[in-house]
Amino acid sequence: MLSAAEEVLSQCPRFRILVLGKSGSGKSSLINAAFNVDLATVSHEVAGVSNINQEITSEQNPRFVLHDSQGFAHGETDNFETVERFIKERSQSTTEIKDRLHAIWFCIEIPTENAALFEQGDERILKLDLDNIPIVVVFTKYDALIRKLEKETEDYDDLDDEQFEALINKQAEEAFQKTCVEPLQAITKGRPSGPIPFMKTSIKPKYRPTLHSLINMTRDKMDKAVWLIWAMAQRSSADLKIEASIE
Repeated sequence: MLSAAEEVLSQCPRFRILVLGKSGSGKSSLINAAFNVDLATVSHEVAGVSNINQEITSEQNPRFVLHDSQGFAHGETDNFETVERFIKERSQSTTEIKDRLHAIWFCIEIPTENAALFEQGDERILKLDLDNIPIVVVFTKYDALIRKLEKETEDYDDLDDEQFEALINKQAEEAFQKTCVEPLQAITKGRPSGPIPFMKTSIKPKYRPTLHSLINMTRDKMDKAVWLIWAMAQRSSADLKIEASIE
């Protein structure tokens, strides 16, 4: 008799994840940290261009397969249609579970300057009804926002280190809500399958708990049939691996 893990692996040996986002948004670093691999880049052949149908794998971690998409430039429709078609084809119930798309991470770099957060194509993707595929908006490089605020707040000499850190964290959270959360909520208001979960992240050691939170948030949104392979594929949350071993 097969164990639960053996039964899952016989049907679906690898977790399949799609990572969306512009070149430079931190996709490669996020994947490297979450799955403990060394992908020099998740873009191929031509800088900033990727083939979404290409399966990107790593011998360092055979339990996941990655699909990457370039960003959605202003006014560009071809890539949006390619991504939409890929998602629909990989989410059909008639598709074998091993070939289905199991999760989507949409990487958006947290802005440190005044700039539009989402392109038109981003908004169209975020408005898609993806009820059967968990999608998480991953706001990346939170540490860059912290560093910017620290430089701008250097004249608070009357604060000790703990007070200064508390002030910076408060300012960072306020900035994050204004520049990231509010625009996301405005775009996805009234979305048929409900609000899109989001997580601010940084791969820096100090912010490692943000990766753990992202891993667990993704797990909480996915189908029970694939959570075990997700637990095996990810290399960030020890607690999730322990839970999977008990299962």
